[in-house]
Amino acid sequence: MANHNDMQMPGIQTKPPLQRQFMLRSRTDIGDIFEDALNAAKAVFSETNNLQKEADALQIDFAAGRTDDILAVMLAQGKAHQSLNFTVQTISKVIESYREIMRMQL
Repeated sequence: MANHNDMQMPGIQTKPPLQRQFMLRSRTDIGDIFEDALNAAKAVFSETNNLQKEADALQIDFAAGRTDDILAVMLAQGKAHQSLNFTVQTISKVIESYREIMRMQL
């Protein structure tokens, strides 16, 4: 049985899953916690953007006839779509949480 690393598609760069580079540490300063959360969000947005650019490039190559690997194009588009959906859902939850916090009475 071939393992995951043996099955690489031409035109798609395989990378390990996005690892949390900015772990929340036990700190007492709320500003540091928000800074870590912001940096983690920036990393997720960047990865989503990179996946979308990769899918767009493969689609352009396919349309121009530079590649005939429709599977690679479809896989890249699927990855980009899933990443974008995750990002949008995360943003929605963050906004919902913020609104809930603002409704709290002190």
